[in-house]
Amino acid sequence: MINHTADLDRVVVETIPDAITRWNRNLKLLFANPAFATRVGAPLHQLLGKDIGQMGLPLTVAEAWMEKLQVVLATAQPAELYHPFPTCAGEGYFHV
Repeated sequence: MINHTADLDRVVVETIPDAITRWNRNLKLLFANPAFATRVGAPLHQLLGKDIGQMGLPLTVAEAWMEKLQVVLATAQPAELYHPFPTCAGEGYFHV
C-alpha cells in the first residue's frame, strides 16, 4: 500500500498543471515539478540548486519572491505572492 500511495503521489505531482516547489533555508530550489520548469521556461536540471534570482527572472520578481519565501520559511505558513511573474504562457501569479 505504501508503494502504491508513493507512486500515486509522484504521478500527481509530476502531472498536475500547478507548479510545485521545495526550497531550502538558503532559498535554493531543492525540488520542482515539470509545471514549474515550464512556467519559468528552463529545463528542470538548470533550475535545481539555484535561488530565484539566478533563474533569469526580472530583479523585481526575484526580490519579491525571495522576500515571500523568507516569510514562509520563518512562519511555516503559506503566503500569496501577488506580483506579476513572467511565464512562457504569459503573466502568472503563484501561491507560495
